[in-house]
Amino acid sequence: MKERSITEEEAKEAYEKGLKEAKELLKDPDKLEVFLQKLEKKLKVIPYVGESFSIVPAMISLVRSYIKKEYTEIPLGAVAGIISALIYIFSPVDLIPDLIPGVGYLDDASVLLICLKAGAKDDIKDYQKWREKNKKSIYKKVLVSYFSASGVTKRKAEHIAKEVEGDLYEIKPKEIYTDDDLNWHNSESRSSIEIKDETCRPAIKDIDIDIDNYDTIYVGFPIWWGIAPNVVKTFLDKIDLSNKKIIAFCTSGGSPLAPAIEDLKKTYPHANIN
Repeated sequence: MKERSITEEEAKEAYEKGLKEAKELLKDPDKLEVFLQKLEKKLKVIPYVGESFSIVPAMISLVRSYIKKEYTEIPLGAVAGIISALIYIFSPVDLIPDLIPGVGYLDDASVLLICLKAGAKDDIKDYQKWREKNKKSIYKKVLVSYFSASGVTKRKAEHIAKEVEGDLYEIKPKEIYTDDDLNWHNSESRSSIEIKDETCRPAIKDIDIDIDNYDTIYVGFPIWWGIAPNVVKTFLDKIDLSNKKIIAFCTSGGSPLAPAIEDLKKTYPHANIN
């Protein structure tokens, strides 16, 4: 097969075509975050990373900081341009299909160059300087935290951590819950007493990780009386939830997650809890 090269005009046309989709994504931060996560996974399997691709993590980080309103020193149009280039990279079927060995990513690099020529290169440099000044890593990290009384939530947390390639962290109460403590049939059991008191915050072991290193924090727990155990709230009380995306997950014999999430949102109204 004769190698197919992409012209600058074709690359420019592809870049401009993606601008409309980019602007739509900017209207839906959650959908945009899902797209960025999928793109990050694709980057790990690209067969080679040339000079152009090396800047992609910074582009993803810039977009993420913009939608979180952490970094706004860039025009909306410039952000849309960066997203447009990222959309093209994510697409497996483009001007040169990605599956063609050796040349499948040449068009992706060409569209990236168009984006950089349009002014994104300087915008990204300014953003990187801002990150360095504020001692923030370009690379996004995910934490999967969990409280597990019986081991069921632990197994689910381990599965999620593997799927999202996140760090695993166990929320450990200073006093382990015994079977008697967990007896929900007994209104005088430890868990029954704790859950009735909204202000109760059971002591946990010291948090030995740096929460500032994470942008997204999964929080897992068993459902107790329809909501999260108070020991989970002890953990949330102790960490800085600002500029974090909190994703709750649970294990339960039949209770839905929605009421537990609503309870967490009520307890932490300024946090971004999903």
